Amino acid sequence: MKMFIRAIILMGCTMFTFSQTEAVKLNIESAVELALKNNLGLESESLKMEQKKWANCTSWNQFLPAMSLSASISRPNKTDEDRKITIEKGTLSTYGTPGTPAYYTPDDIDTDESLPEWYAGFNLNMQLTLNAAMFFNVYNTALDYRSGVLSLETAKKRVLRDVKKSYYAMMMYQKNIELLGENVINAENRYKQSAANRQNGTATEYSVIASQVTLENLKISLAELENNYQTALIRFKQMIGLSDKAVIEFDGTLEFAEMEFDADSLIEKYIDNRLDIKALSISKSVLGNMRNIYLSSLTPSIIIGFTADPKFQHDLAKQEDWYPNSESDGKDWTDNWAQTNGALTFTASIPIGTYIPFSKEQMNIINNEYSIKQIKNSIAQARQAGELEIKSDVMRLNKTAKSIKSIELTVQLAEKAFRMAEDAYRLGTRDLIDVENSENELNKANIMLLQERINYISAFIDLQYAVNDELKLINGGLR
Repeated sequence: MKMFIRAIILMGCTMFTFSQTEAVKLNIESAVELALKNNLGLESESLKMEQKKWANCTSWNQFLPAMSLSASISRPNKTDEDRKITIEKGTLSTYGTPGTPAYYTPDDIDTDESLPEWYAGFNLNMQLTLNAAMFFNVYNTALDYRSGVLSLETAKKRVLRDVKKSYYAMMMYQKNIELLGENVINAENRYKQSAANRQNGTATEYSVIASQVTLENLKISLAELENNYQTALIRFKQMIGLSDKAVIEFDGTLEFAEMEFDADSLIEKYIDNRLDIKALSISKSVLGNMRNIYLSSLTPSIIIGFTADPKFQHDLAKQEDWYPNSESDGKDWTDNWAQTNGALTFTASIPIGTYIPFSKEQMNIINNEYSIKQIKNSIAQARQAGELEIKSDVMRLNKTAKSIKSIELTVQLAEKAFRMAEDAYRLGTRDLIDVENSENELNKANIMLLQERINYISAFIDLQYAVNDELKLINGGLR
């Protein structure tokens, strides 16, 4: 009967009342794997990192020239009379776009012609500006990508830390429920024993009522603990990306070998490996690169330009002008199009205003120097805070390891005292209150031991995060 009741209690702690459920067996590694795969916060950080990765891979595109291509058709605001011209013998023809050579007229012909009513043209512009700032901008993109990679790593380590702590918290809930369930079973047995003793005349009605009150209070406490567990379990499922219908079986242990750590050696080895210090170091590199960009504004720029603007030299409305007959009129098809302003240019541009004291560029350099000093100070502060965090975690670990050994002895003594009080109560030599007091002391000791073990695990996980290393030094369930 006792084992049956205990099984019912444990089943109530790990199952929801759904018609269809999904059974999942989790150890600490699989829980972390699920969280890294399904956590929405990590997905967001991963998308940001991918965006910065693409920006880094394509940062060379700023060396592409600015290019534009346009086509136009235009009609001058002139009457037919205004467009008439006379080309004298042997002169250079200005037929088409004014100022553009097309052909020479024969020496013995005067020609009366009209300017085209419609003009067509194309325009191609390319310009490339080269300066030192462009190369530093490429490096700035690379630093931004490194920052994105570190942000994703930080998010993963934070999720790993939180999932591990939540996993062991769930196991602590289960263990507490199991301990309280055993207390309920023991209280129920004492209530039945008191009722039987009352019928035999060896116990008072007060003893029966007192044992019943104790039993009912324990049931209420157990129900509240189960409700808290279910609430925490829902949050844990969301953290690792499982549905609410999933029934989790935790495959782990709270048993481990306590070890002592040396804070100074950990600080010396891992202080520069901390995530916050790495992030500040990248920020310092970004500021240093920005200083180079600001200094580059004082250096010359080389501008390479190319322009092509072919224009049609004849009347678009006349089909014969599109295909001239070189034998009959002396024209060649290449005379249809001609350049007006096309050219290849090389320009050196030297900034002048940037050398004026207290100009915007000069102030950017000065402000950048202050920012670099501030980030150096922030790194020093982060190192101090990191050293304090590592020392605090180590002190907590070492203190908890010693406390666990003391509490384990207390549990053994309390359990022995409870068994002795329970045997004496059955023989009638001890009162019920003595048994309940002994059981309360045993419960306190068990809960203290369980809490200290969780404290040790939590402190160890915090130390792993503080030094940014797995520190796989603990045997058993924690690794």
